[in-house]
Amino acid sequence: MISKNYPLSLILIIFVLGIINYYCSRDSINIIPDKLTIQSVSKNQTFWGDTITFYGKAFGEADEFTYLSYEDILSIPSTKCLKWNQITIKFIIPKNIHSGKFKIFKQYDTSNSVYLTIRKRPEIELIKIKATNFIMGSNEGIPDESPPHRVNITKDFYIGKYEVTQLLWNLLMKSNPSKTKESNHPVHNIKWHDAIKFCNTLSLLDGFEPSYIINDSNIYWNRKANGWRLPTEAEWELASGKFLYAGSSNPDEIAWFDINSANQTHPIGTKKPNEYGIYDMSGNVREWCWDSYDPLFYSRSETNDPHYYNNSSENVARGGGFSDGSNLLRRTSRIHKQNLDCTGLRIVRFAD
Repeated sequence: MISKNYPLSLILIIFVLGIINYYCSRDSINIIPDKLTIQSVSKNQTFWGDTITFYGKAFGEADEFTYLSYEDILSIPSTKCLKWNQITIKFIIPKNIHSGKFKIFKQYDTSNSVYLTIRKRPEIELIKIKATNFIMGSNEGIPDESPPHRVNITKDFYIGKYEVTQLLWNLLMKSNPSKTKESNHPVHNIKWHDAIKFCNTLSLLDGFEPSYIINDSNIYWNRKANGWRLPTEAEWELASGKFLYAGSSNPDEIAWFDINSANQTHPIGTKKPNEYGIYDMSGNVREWCWDSYDPLFYSRSETNDPHYYNNSSENVARGGGFSDGSNLLRRTSRIHKQNLDCTGLRIVRFAD
């Protein structure tokens, strides 16, 4: 009950002042600036040349006073980033840096730090194939696949679990000749000599001795080197398994080929692997081997680690590709008529 000792006008003034004070107090809370904070990151494991995105609040706008800091030894100006606004920062991982912490500096404000695991390149998953002997070739195919003969592979080797992707190729070679352009599809439309150059480039990046000495169009394979290379036909056939196709007697289970591919590549590893856990050895893309083509090579090849190179001959691809029929998908099929549109590569190197 309002006391009669106070004039009504005074009571109204007090009431209005109270309302004003309430709203002013509420507005003052709302205008307290957000703390500069990195809340999440697109991925915590990355590599040189990869694109990373930070998400958060109060990043500000790109200007000369705002930048990313890496371990307090490298600054990435906000104006050099792919994107910079209040809630999103997108930037490219610089070369020659290692795993470490990033944070944001905005004039006199500093964000929390985020740790990124950084590699030189995307991870290459490998399968180790033990040295052994096996029967190479077949009497069930065309004449160049015969006679079946025993082969000794005398050194363990690693082989890629997947075909080389467009992401990895583009990172190293600064180009992507593929017809269907998707980073997680196998690179294709690749010439054999370019595949050789890719292997050497990757070897140098990883600190290995390059496997190939290139003299104009002549290539020499240094078998003592520990670098990346193309498999020999014998190594490829050993790693492909023991079924008619690489992993099955039914090509539709393990391969993208003419009847199911819609005439294009598909993401790596989406069909079943073979018994070693290797994907797409049949189908998706043909895979270059080191060997040059000789239709009579099997009748006179050496028993231990057979391989053949002739600069004037066509080179052999194995496994068939997305536009090939099932006959070329067979493990023993030796493909020498080039169709670069559906030809890529899988890499190997000798085990340490």
